[in-house]
Amino acid sequence: HWQPVSSRCLMGGGNATGAEGGSLAFRYDHVLKLEEGDLPRKLEEIFRGAGVELPAGIEEEPRNQHRTDHGAPNATIADFYLDAAAEGGVTMEELIASVRGVYKDDIDLFGYSFPRY
Repeated sequence: HWQPVSSRCLMGGGNATGAEGGSLAFRYDHVLKLEEGDLPRKLEEIFRGAGVELPAGIEEEPRNQHRTDHGAPNATIADFYLDAAAEGGVTMEELIASVRGVYKDDIDLFGYSFPRY
């Protein structure tokens, strides 16, 4: 589950090489980021473009507002990771560097950034 998407889906990032060193990259027409919300509308567009009707029952879900149910009721995701870093005995900078190292290709491919904390 926590494997970088760029590796799992062989999207051509630095980790997507075969035994012979050649690229294993696949070309994708659509990449949907769940955290952007509006998934049913995006899926409908993709299905319509393929000439297929979207199955009934796909409902709109609230957009991820970078909140977490862990800790205080109004805690942000940054608060969650600050607490996790402190509990793990590392600084937030060290945690970000570790995440950036593992997910570098995903960060570059999908335009992710780290929140200010």
